[in-house]
Amino acid sequence: MVSRFFKRGGKDDHSDRARAICDELRASGSDLIDGECDEELVRKLEAHLAECTDCDGWTESLRSTIELLKSVPKQTPPDEIMARIREATTQSK
Repeated sequence: MVSRFFKRGGKDDHSDRARAICDELRASGSDLIDGECDEELVRKLEAHLAECTDCDGWTESLRSTIELLKSVPKQTPPDEIMARIREATTQSK
C-alpha cells in the first residue's frame, strides 16, 4: 500500500530506497520523538527528514499528536470495567 504521503499529483515520486527510509521512519517515529533511537539511526532519520517534506510533515503531525495525548488527564477506569476487561482477556487465552 502506498501512503497518501507518497502521492503527488497521482504520481509516486519516491525511489524504492527513499521509500524504504520513509517506511523505516514511520516504524521508528515514536522512538525518534521519545529519544529512544541509537545515534546512527537518529542521524539517518534526521538526514532523511531534512530532504523529505512528506516525512517531515508526518513526523511533525506525530509529534503534535503525542504532545496532545500527554495533556489528556489520566483517569482510572471504574472497578466494574476493569473486572470485565480482566474476564474477557482471561477467557481469550
